[in-house]
Amino acid sequence: MEYVPNWCPKYLDIRKEGAQIIYAKDVNNIGTKNYASAISHEQFVQYAESCNRQERNFYEYIIEDKPVKIYFDYDLKERIDGTALKAVQSSIIEHTIASLQKLYNVDNVTEDDFCIIDSSGIITKDGIESEKTSFHIVLCRKVCFENIQTLKLFYNYNFTGDKKNKEHQIINGLDKGVYRTGCFRMPGSTKRQQNRHLRILKPDEFSILDCLVTYVDTSEFRVLGKFKDHAEKKGIMDKIMEIQNTQQQISERELFVQCIHAMPEYYVNDYTNWINFGIKLFRAGADESIWLEFSKRSSKFNESESRTKWRSFMHKGEGSIASVFYEVQKFDAEIVHKLKQQSLQYLGKYCHEIAFGLARLYGNTHVYSKGMWYYFNSQRWLEDTEMTYISRTIMTKFQCNLDYELKKIHRYLTDYSGQKNAPDYLSHRTRLENLLSIKDKTQSGRIGNDWHVLKVAFDQPFFAEQLDTDRALIGFNNGVFDLHKNDTGRQPGSFRQAEPEDYMTMSVKYDYIEPVKIPKEDTKDFMNFCQQVFPDSDVFNYVFRFMSSCLAGFVNEEMIHFFTGLTNKQTGSNAKSTFVSLIIDVLGDYACAGHSSIITSKRESAQNANSAIMSLKAKRFVAFQEIDNENCINMPVIKGLTGNDFISGRQLYKSQETFLPHWKMVVCANKLPPVSSDDGGTRRRLMNVPFESKFVDDVHNPKWANMDNVYPIDYHLKTKLKRFRMPCMLKLMQEYVMYRREGLLYCARIQLHTLEYFKENDPLFKYIEKYIRPHENPESELPFKHILDRHANKFKDEDLLERFSEYFPTFKYKKNDRDRYVLLGMKIDEM
Repeated sequence: MEYVPNWCPKYLDIRKEGAQIIYAKDVNNIGTKNYASAISHEQFVQYAESCNRQERNFYEYIIEDKPVKIYFDYDLKERIDGTALKAVQSSIIEHTIASLQKLYNVDNVTEDDFCIIDSSGIITKDGIESEKTSFHIVLCRKVCFENIQTLKLFYNYNFTGDKKNKEHQIINGLDKGVYRTGCFRMPGSTKRQQNRHLRILKPDEFSILDCLVTYVDTSEFRVLGKFKDHAEKKGIMDKIMEIQNTQQQISERELFVQCIHAMPEYYVNDYTNWINFGIKLFRAGADESIWLEFSKRSSKFNESESRTKWRSFMHKGEGSIASVFYEVQKFDAEIVHKLKQQSLQYLGKYCHEIAFGLARLYGNTHVYSKGMWYYFNSQRWLEDTEMTYISRTIMTKFQCNLDYELKKIHRYLTDYSGQKNAPDYLSHRTRLENLLSIKDKTQSGRIGNDWHVLKVAFDQPFFAEQLDTDRALIGFNNGVFDLHKNDTGRQPGSFRQAEPEDYMTMSVKYDYIEPVKIPKEDTKDFMNFCQQVFPDSDVFNYVFRFMSSCLAGFVNEEMIHFFTGLTNKQTGSNAKSTFVSLIIDVLGDYACAGHSSIITSKRESAQNANSAIMSLKAKRFVAFQEIDNENCINMPVIKGLTGNDFISGRQLYKSQETFLPHWKMVVCANKLPPVSSDDGGTRRRLMNVPFESKFVDDVHNPKWANMDNVYPIDYHLKTKLKRFRMPCMLKLMQEYVMYRREGLLYCARIQLHTLEYFKENDPLFKYIEKYIRPHENPESELPFKHILDRHANKFKDEDLLERFSEYFPTFKYKKNDRDRYVLLGMKIDEM
């Protein structure tokens, strides 16, 4: 049967009938009410929602001996909104949470448990309209008070300036008159003849039932009594916990001491290890006395030198003790496990203690720096843009460790047969509650709803700046290759497991294979391909010596290389693009295809966002494919990009960055476009590498009869390139040994090809062809001054004298009374 309230004008008549749930409604606009009982709250809410909206003038009645939720009624006769409104609401909620923690040891209440129900709007009084701010706040979950009187005591103690409470907070606008038996307007209702219905601001999370202050299921709520008794009990438990923490919790200093004494003596005696471990200690926050105690374990200990070294660590950035654990674990995994377990067992329950405890446990694989989270996946650092990895670690590893500790405590308490009020039993009970509180706060993958405290605990400000700055490391899927370690024989460096302090985010994206395990067929096919692309052995050797320099991020030669065809017939189908694609595939993240505008456009303002430039950061090989011949290559830009000067730029919506180039540049073009300038600096930086082969469908076609190095197209070559990656990498590594010792090779063929390019694009060469002719008398002299006097306006080159000598081997220096420069056997043709 459908419920219809039996309204009565007198509350006492309803109460005498033994009603446990009572509601009221407005009869007029001056506060007169009728009352009715209900079998359940659900029953009345269903009825209220069936009424016309303007007729919803309902109130729940707070009965004196019934449990009641924590609630607040805020009413201010002026309109506040935006930041100010949020600040008021947050202040009420945060102070409530803190008071519950302090007085009742309630640690599991968060901001998400509160619902805000708003009725702000326009009111009319004496014909005058005005706006007001009005809302209710209800703690809908977890705790309630045993009756309205205990709630009133709680409110008065914390919000009305009780002299016994120095931490009280007075918030103007809170109505203290609502803490009494009587009516309290229910959500969805308005006062009679008004249009300010109470609106639940998060209807997807809270229902009307959730927001009723008298609707309490005591099986799901912790019922609070007078806080004085609870505070006394809490004080006892706090003292017990404090004693236990003093006895059991290991201090930061003790952690450092145990770590330094776990390191073997030979490790301390090694200078490099000594310095690196000192940097780890400094970054983790150890003081100088820890460093000196560690250094004293060396047979070479010198106090003055040790103190000087410690001061030199000041600019090495910040880290966490997790990095110290990581190093110690290589020598004594058992002590590290013990220290971590002890840190977890007695972890503090407050948010900052949990956050720094998590940083101690996981700070070596999770870092927050410059507004970004990072995660180390055992091979390299990844950006954790959605905080997925840090949340997963908290929700899985940390929660599992908590469960393990909780099971141990539960087993102890279950098997305990002594006095229940014994300190040891109470200590375990308190620790159980403490860890349960921590588990509840961290079950969502963060601490409550707060990311800020985690960001502070995991913050390493200089971490982001250190990423990918070690120019001698190459990341593979299964480890890292250090080019400059154990550089002996024909293969440089050594392969090892990656470590967090490699600071690598980049990888070649395939596994490293030991040279003896590389399939011989792959190596053979790779060498056949390369010898077809570079049939001239000198060009072959030069190219691979140059490409080997791209393995490391050191810029020594400050050059840009052009890959072009040899003749008009060989401008296409000569494997330039295929070879470059192979190199990009071999180098993975360390290589990229640059946008042509970088080298053909004007230099952008440093303040502008320039994503094209920022995309080159930390790259070691940059290829520009098929530059448009109509565009001129901007040599001032090239000089800036190929030098060792700092480059400034920024990504869109990011801060300005300054970094050094790690790359070598290659431009692929069928025919080289002109350069914007042709001075000595240009000539030193530019090298034109000829691709002399031709790959065709039919090598027997007569039109190729007079050409050398014509090969059939291998249509399956693209699928073979992945097989060539490790053979090519090994070849480059072997060449890198020689590159470090000898630098780039000299190749006459490439030099000649480069000179031909400059001749084609050189105004001086064109001038010589037009005006300079052989004289009938080979001994005649053409003074260089005559050329300058007649045609100086054609040139703007300070190195003109030097450049003439490139074209005229007969150019001679002659000295009488003064220096004279002449061209022997030449004359100026004035025609």
